[in-house]
Amino acid sequence: MITTQKGFRGIDHRKTLSSDLSTALNTVNFRITDSGSLEKRPAVIEKYRLPGNIDGLWSGMFQGRELVAAVSLGRLFTVDPTLDSGEMNYIGNVGGGKCQIFEFNNALYIK
Repeated sequence: MITTQKGFRGIDHRKTLSSDLSTALNTVNFRITDSGSLEKRPAVIEKYRLPGNIDGLWSGMFQGRELVAAVSLGRLFTVDPTLDSGEMNYIGNVGGGKCQIFEFNNALYIK
C-alpha cells in the first residue's frame, strides 16, 4: 500500500503501530514547523558517517538492547544508539544494492 500524507499531525507516544503515517512514535532531535513538517534541530551533530549511500536500514530492540543496523556499499554496520562513544561496528560484507533488514526470532536477516 502506498500512502501520501499532506502534513505531519503530531507525535504518538503510545508506541503503537498504525497505518497512519502522519504521526510519529518519537521525534528526538527534530521539531515540528508551523507548516507541519519535521526539521532537524540546530544543535544536532553528526555522530556517524557511513562510507556511501544507505542501501538498507533497521532500528529496534535486538537481543535485549537497542540496535541500529545499516548497509552501505555492500557492508553491514551496527551502532548501539544508547552509547555516546560514537563507535560504529563493521560486521561484514553482505553484497551490493538496495536491501531490506528485518528481525525475526532473535536474528537479523538481510534480503
